[in-house]
Formats: sequence, structure tokens, C-alpha cells
Amino acid sequence: MKGREEGHFFGRFTPNWEGRLANLFWRDNESLLDYNAFGDVVIIDSTYKTNIYSCLVILFVGSNNHRGTVLFASAIVADEKEATFSWVIEKFLQSMNNKHPITVLMDGDEVMRTVLKKLMPTTRHRLCAWHIGRNIGQNVKDVEVQKQLGKMVYTSYTIDEWEEAWGDIVAKHELEEDPWITALYEKRDRNVSVYPKSLIEDRWMKGGGRLKMVPTAAECVDEKSGRILRYTTLMCKAKKACHNLSQSTEGFDAGIVQLSGLTETG
Repeated sequence: MKGREEGHFFGRFTPNWEGRLANLFWRDNESLLDYNAFGDVVIIDSTYKTNIYSCLVILFVGSNNHRGTVLFASAIVADEKEATFSWVIEKFLQSMNNKHPITVLMDGDEVMRTVLKKLMPTTRHRLCAWHIGRNIGQNVKDVEVQKQLGKMVYTSYTIDEWEEAWGDIVAKHELEEDPWITALYEKRDRNVSVYPKSLIEDRWMKGGGRLKMVPTAAECVDEKSGRILRYTTLMCKAKKACHNLSQSTEGFDAGIVQLSGLTETG
């Protein structure tokens, strides 16, 4: 039904052995426009599992030029097996005309990391600092150690400075034999700020929790009757105009005309 309404809507699903829905992936027109404009950095969040069917919800999210959260695609899957994650990533790339992001930010799921290394070999894979901070709170009981490790994650160091500071923390608190601390250190090339990254990547390294801050439509518009419909219409038109601006000289001219029309009527 949605595909008939939107010419570029992309949706795929697979059934289980009983013929019931097992995995579902979808991406709408607006998400494709957003990805073409802002898809250099993608955060893959696979931590949602709160529905009554215990299915995993996977979100592909980015950040626009106003530092706002944009949703690129979504998926609901029945399990966390490598074959399932591979299917999701393959459908994501297929839906985006095989355009790969420059950087992917994710939680520490090793199965997903394995899939990304196979299907996005040229993309940089980084751990989201928000998830690292949460894991530190769950696995480290000493409050002072939590604070020092948090500083290691969020503060910019040179590689030598970071290695020296880490060694000082481990020695001071006698953490040499702690398996979780050792595992965190082994992931240092994927989770700390001493390695080169773009400004937008830095913003997302510290922004996994921002997914909870996406405003609802009701929060964006006046409460008077009818305003929400007008706002949604204008937003969609403005997105398409901005997309045209970025494509070519002809597109730029067309986009200017579209934006002028919006401002004159609004």
C-alpha cells in the first residue's frame, strides 16, 4: 500500500518456517532524500527490544545540517544471528542505491561488527561513546574509576597521552587482571577520540542518547487546529527543495524557486 503511494518507497520482508512474518525492513521517500544529503555518518542502533513479541528493532539514524536527528531506515527482526543482520544490511544498501556511509557508529555487538566488516569494508566502524559510557556504569562499581574512564572516552588526547593516562588508571586502581577493562582497552582504536574523525562523526560519537530527544510533531507546531498538517506539508516541500539545491546548477535554480514559493506563502 505504502509503495503505491510513494514511488521510491522500499520495503522487504521474510517469513519464518510457519509462514509468519519474521523480518521486516522499510525506508520511505523522505529518508532516501535525507540519506543522500546527510548519509556520510550513520548510527546503527540495535538496542531496542521492548515490544511484546521480543523482536529486535534496528534503527539507521543520522544528523542533518541543523544537528537534528533524521531516520534513514528501520527494521524489525526475529533474532540476532549473523544471517539476519546480513539480510538487514544488504537491504539497507540496496534501498540506498548501494551508497556506503563513510563512518558507521554502533554499540558493541560483535555479530553486527562482523557483518559490517564484510558488507561495508571501506567504511570506518566506530563505537558510540554514549553506549561505552553506559557500559562503564554497568560494569565498573568504583565511582572514581567511572569518572576517570569517562574522561578517557570523551576527552581528546594524542595517542601517546591516551596510552599514558590509561596506564596510570590501570596501575593506580590495580585493574591489570580485570577482564572487562582489558576488553575495553583492546577496542581502543574503535572508541576513543585520539583517532582522526570528522566534526559530524565527533558529534555522533557523543550523541547516541540523542535518539530519545527527537521532538514529536506536536512539539514542533502551534496547537491551533490544522497547523500540524500545514507544517508537515511545508517540511516535505522544503526537504525536496534542499535536495534539489545540492544536485546540480539546474537543480539549484529550481530549488531556489521552490524555497521562494514556500516563504511567500508561509
